[in-house]
Order: sequence, then C-alpha cells, then structure tokens
Amino acid sequence: MSLFLYAKRNGLCYFVRMKSMRANEYLVNLLKAGRHTFTSVDAEKALGKRGRALYMALRRLQLKHWLASPVDGFYVIIDPQHQGFGVLPPEWIIDDLAKFLGVSYYVSTLSAAMLHGSSHQKLQRFHVVASRQLKKIERGGYRIDFFCRNKIHSDVWGKMKSPAGYFHVSTPEVTAYDLLAYKSACPSLDHAATIYVEMGRQIKSDRLAGLVDLGCKISILQRVGWLLDFTGWQEKTRQLAARLASVPCQWKPLGTDCPVQGKKNGRWKIIENVKVESDIERK
Repeated sequence: MSLFLYAKRNGLCYFVRMKSMRANEYLVNLLKAGRHTFTSVDAEKALGKRGRALYMALRRLQLKHWLASPVDGFYVIIDPQHQGFGVLPPEWIIDDLAKFLGVSYYVSTLSAAMLHGSSHQKLQRFHVVASRQLKKIERGGYRIDFFCRNKIHSDVWGKMKSPAGYFHVSTPEVTAYDLLAYKSACPSLDHAATIYVEMGRQIKSDRLAGLVDLGCKISILQRVGWLLDFTGWQEKTRQLAARLASVPCQWKPLGTDCPVQGKKNGRWKIIENVKVESDIERK
C-alpha cells in the first residue's frame, strides 16, 4: 500500500506518493527504541496496511522467525539473539501482554519461586496470576498458565527488571502462599517443600504474618506455617503463629485429598494426614 502526502505549491493542490515503511524496518525501529512487542493496531498505523495486507506482511516475518504471536493482535519481536529459541523469555513480555489483555497481574507460583532463587527444577510453563479468568496460552512458542485472583493488592507483588523492562512478581511470602493456594500449579506438597527449603531465606516474618490482613485464606496459611516449620524455617513463622492465634482457626488436614487421619499439630491446628518429603535439606 502506498501513502499519499497532500501538498500545495504555487497555488496548485496535488498528492505526492510516499514510499510506505517496510514491515522489517518497523521491527528494527522498535528494537532500536527498546520495544519488543507491538499490537496489530500499532502496526496498522505505522505501516499504512490493514486487513489481509497487514496480516500477510506480518505473517511473512513470522515465517522468517522474526515474530511470535501468543494471542491474536499481539506480536513479540524475536531479536537475532533469541531466534534460535523461537521466543523471548516470557518475563520480557508479560507486562505488555497484561496491558494488552486489560488485566492486573503478577508472576507467581513456580515461576516466581524460580525468580526468587529456587532453581531445583526446570520449568516448562510460565505461571501468572491475573485479575480475571483467562484461558491458558499455548501458541507462538509460549506456554502460559493463568490463575485468577479478583483483587490484586499492590502489597502482594514487587518489581523485577528484565532487559525489556519491569514486570510484577509475587513477594516471597505470597509465592509461598500461592504454591499451596493454586493446587494445579504445584504438583505436590513434596515439591512445595523443596521450594520452601530453597526460598525460605527470603521470607520476612512480618510480611508473612501480614498475609492475614490481605485476605489470604486462614486454612492455607496454617499449611504454609506448618510447611515452613517442617523445612527448617521456624524462625520465620513466629509472627504468623501469633497472628493466627488471634483469629478463629479450625483443624485442617495437611493433605486436602487424603483421609483426615493423623497426628495433630497444635501450633498450626494441622492434622498430619500425609507424609511430606523434600528433595533437598536446608543447609
């Protein structure tokens, strides 16, 4: 598609035919400006193309491994450094993707644990908590699972920086909570225990106790406290135990999918109905 510039000279009006920007030039300009994503609306304005013409221009770049599109209308520029992988790391794009989808968010559970220093297992999927229910993404080389939390308070996340900009990550305390709150994210208590061993050092006692006032479920906080004690982080749980002692707590089983039989832990009002084993021990 050609662009036309309206001009007036010597009292005459005429149109000057302008050469439109090529799609690959557009990508290079975005990278030079430090941008790694764009939308189809952005491209339409910049390239002067729309409909099938725009689709084909971008499709050609996808086939040349310059672009990935995890969702319709949203594109990721794959710079030469990452073209062998076919994608940019998801933490590079998640902030732009969340804005495009119109949600508040934070990186959570296993993905957040890895960012906080738990590197025991290689992750195959990227975990994100969003302010509304979203379908998981399995497209364009991306594998993103979304979990829903209707109200995302700013106290539950902090900022981390990637080469592409800042993104939101759950605090170590919220990460510990979410590992037990979203059962499909963490396959077992054994797995959670292994992460607690590695990540426990970063947990702050006062922020952990503060989860009670952020509306976190008491029954899950009871399990968090028990599991931190089990993995050797008793010094992190004193304030949480004191805080839970001031609110109504009922006896809860440690394993939610097992018969409610076992030794009772009075500190947390937890029925130890399953055996938990960590792959590593606290050093």
